Amino acid sequence: MTPRELLLSQAEKDQIPICFVAPLAFSATLLAFEKGSMSYKEYFAIDDTMDSFEKLLRISIAIAPKGLHQKYMNFTKEQLVEMQTGPSIAASIYLGGGLLAAEILFSLTNRRKLFSAPFYSQFDLLRGRYARGKLLWGNKGPIQRIKIWKARKDYISEKEAFLSFIK
Repeated sequence: MTPRELLLSQAEKDQIPICFVAPLAFSATLLAFEKGSMSYKEYFAIDDTMDSFEKLLRISIAIAPKGLHQKYMNFTKEQLVEMQTGPSIAASIYLGGGLLAAEILFSLTNRRKLFSAPFYSQFDLLRGRYARGKLLWGNKGPIQRIKIWKARKDYISEKEAFLSFIK
């Protein structure tokens, strides 16, 4: 179990809401999990029997279901392996920090409830777009399952290389 999984599992067990962001190219996504929402395992459709590669595929697919950043991304799987990280710029990291801070502030001051799973948010600075949606069945929905199948097919040849830097 990764440190992220340990943190999410313990927070869920202790009924502590948890929010996290992911910088993706010129965008950032926000996800939240809390009592009464989908669990992270339900949302990402992962379990403890899966290897790190399968979990990575599923998390990558569900973290930004609209994929606003994919229109301008042009990285081969070999380049991703070489970089050993997904591409993002400093502005998207700061954007993610702002999203996280605002979401927590709104929750703590009772301005509104968290937009928790199955809801997701993604802001893309380059395209000037914002997407908030509901991934009703998480990764178990038919469209998400097709995306996972395609990603597995496209990236299986680089599985060992990905696993070498995913700890």
